Amino acid sequence: MLTKTRILFIIGAVATLLAALAAQPAPELSRRDGPIRIGFPPWVGFDIILYAERTGLFERHGLDVELIRFDESSDVARALMEGSVELGFTSLGTLVCNHDGTPLDVVLVTNTSSGADGIAAARGVHTVPDLRGLRVGCKMDAINRLVLAEALEHHGLTLDDVTIVDLSNDAASAQLRQGRIDAAVLWEPKLTVLADDIGGSVIHRTSDLESLVLDVLLARSAFASSNSDEIERVRAVWFDLLDAVEREPDAVFGVCAESLQQPPEGFARAWTGIRPCGRALNARLLGDDFDRTLRDIAAKLDLPAPTPVGAFQSRVGDSE
Repeated sequence: MLTKTRILFIIGAVATLLAALAAQPAPELSRRDGPIRIGFPPWVGFDIILYAERTGLFERHGLDVELIRFDESSDVARALMEGSVELGFTSLGTLVCNHDGTPLDVVLVTNTSSGADGIAAARGVHTVPDLRGLRVGCKMDAINRLVLAEALEHHGLTLDDVTIVDLSNDAASAQLRQGRIDAAVLWEPKLTVLADDIGGSVIHRTSDLESLVLDVLLARSAFASSNSDEIERVRAVWFDLLDAVEREPDAVFGVCAESLQQPPEGFARAWTGIRPCGRALNARLLGDDFDRTLRDIAAKLDLPAPTPVGAFQSRVGDSE
């Protein structure tokens, strides 16, 4: 017969065991029930994925996918690290600004910026050196920070030489229109439209230098390892998308623009400012130089290189 003391001992032991189990991180499932959730922010280089959704391209590759649109690229990075999505489109610069130590893999480099990102300035501000001492709107936990850091470094300046106002893209655009700041780090199509509207100019584009603005698709490392077949199929969807853009750009841009309720000509114009990354370029960027590229980006941002972050090694030959 159990004594009162014995019963209390057992209850205490069970409580201790339950507390210990609760403290353990939840195991990452090797395979998800339901769709693979893919997060992406507003950006022409990522919005192209809407074509795959609208035309059944995911299904043709045997994938069940749910696309989730976020307001900012930093929101996507955080959602991925929190486990709210399995895959996320963002940039390496944004990752460096937000990484919390979660093991991640870059499974795809989607594009490099070649003029689509830049700095719009008010009337009277004609060059990047003119920004010295002025107020610049810039989202500091996103890729905007790298765009600004690269532009300043290219002209012998640093982030300390300007007064940075940490603002989202929309807020920076509004404040530049109102004359409350002198410049804003933005991307197309807003970059050119805003500069024209305020009678100012675009004083810097990523095409002005060898930019490290690289847009990527990220996965939690455990998910990528346990679901490598699905990752390979997602990569195949991306490369099929690029093939479709080559064959029938107007059709692809039209579908994406309709989904976003944008004029197709604006979408097409913004696309010209990026360099899409196919199989061969992915093989190079995710190869032996990947770690050095990540360190170079972190150095420009004056932040530590994120670890552990690796490059997904595809089993499929990346040749074109």
